[in-house]
Amino acid sequence: MKKRILASLMSVVMVLTMLPAAFAAELNNSQDTFNTEYKNEITLSYGTDGNGEITEWMLKGDVTRDQHVSYSDIQILEGILIGDEFDWDELEWEAADVTGDNHYRYDDLSALYSMSSGRISLPEEHFTFRIIDKPNDGYWVSGITVNGEKLNVPSVGSSASTTINGAEYKVDVDEEGIATVIGQSLYQNDVEFTHSDGSWYYEVYYEYFEGVEASWIRYENGQGGKAAPSETVAIAPESWNGEELGWDAIDGSGTEKLGTHYVYDPAYPDTDEHSQRLSALCSEATKDNPLKIYYRAALHDVTYEYTG
Repeated sequence: MKKRILASLMSVVMVLTMLPAAFAAELNNSQDTFNTEYKNEITLSYGTDGNGEITEWMLKGDVTRDQHVSYSDIQILEGILIGDEFDWDELEWEAADVTGDNHYRYDDLSALYSMSSGRISLPEEHFTFRIIDKPNDGYWVSGITVNGEKLNVPSVGSSASTTINGAEYKVDVDEEGIATVIGQSLYQNDVEFTHSDGSWYYEVYYEYFEGVEASWIRYENGQGGKAAPSETVAIAPESWNGEELGWDAIDGSGTEKLGTHYVYDPAYPDTDEHSQRLSALCSEATKDNPLKIYYRAALHDVTYEYTG
């Protein structure tokens, strides 16, 4: 809904009369003074991997909607206080309401003066941004970074918070998978979204001996299914127990099988290169880092019989 500020001559006089002396002095500063003293700025940039769309963004103080809080925003807000008329949409008025009290008045402009001049430093509670990402059909938000730092991404229908370098960020993901990020601004803010189609992967290995040397042979690998990135996915040895490997067992008990001649041991192997990994978040069970089950060669009792 469009909102319009109309200032009569009397209201302008009243506003100016109410301004603190120090604040009135700010208004009287020349542009040269602003260019010298009011040089701190805030920028906001964002992007996706192409599997989602940014549907809304808002940066407190950025009334020009150029993803940049600068001297030009200060000039416009000064104009409002001295009676200039602006026909703005809701996002522009939200950006002008820096202090978040649902009113635009001199304390909002004062906050901009303070940030721009360096009297306050970021992060600060009033200077925030909001970005909303809508994944394409069949995708979920799997990762969000701010200036390269990862935020906690919650499951669908929940929220998660992250604090990085003193700045607080909150991520809400609704039931449709739409993610809203609200964060405290730094001077530079680059927000990036990545998405996943929910595919996760697995591999199954068995232990093979060539003489006394053992190695791990991959028996099967593939896509395990699809799930939201924040959901836990898992595999279990019961899914492969009983599958035949195609050669005779050395103990004469028939064709060698997983679960009989090759068995799952939760503590084996246990090396940096090989270890059991039966569950993980869907976003972490990638093709390059799949879930894994290892079947070790079953131990056999050997009986020696001596005659003579």
